[in-house]
Amino acid sequence: MALSYAALWKVIQDEPYASMDDAACADALNAQSVEQLKPITSAELLAWAGVDSRYARIETAAASESPALRSIAAVAMGMLQRDGTQLDLSLPDRLGMVDALVGAGVLTADDKASLLALAAATTSPAAVAGLGVVKRGHVEQARHKGDD
Repeated sequence: MALSYAALWKVIQDEPYASMDDAACADALNAQSVEQLKPITSAELLAWAGVDSRYARIETAAASESPALRSIAAVAMGMLQRDGTQLDLSLPDRLGMVDALVGAGVLTADDKASLLALAAATTSPAAVAGLGVVKRGHVEQARHKGDD
């Protein structure tokens, strides 16, 4: 996949990149400095649920008399039992499910924190912008094309 100089130009014309020289700009764009949430795989999720009786607590909640709790817990059980699925906590509705389980006392705040830690990932500003690896020459050429 070729780097889009137009997309790179959009990123580097603003601070902090605009005032950097080409090499420093490329280094900053490639630095692993952006925190984000990555999807948790079904294997990771099942391993997480096996700790501190989380699986059993969710399973018990799936038999709850509360329709709302029963529904959320049943969906959580489906995710735990289905291979090849992912839990993407960057999606508000997925995080809302976890919050609902915490609010109902099925999961603890520590359970949620450990789940978020499992999803935590660090990436580069270039990757977030869909640029791939940016080299000094890329920055130089994007600035030249942007000046046209």
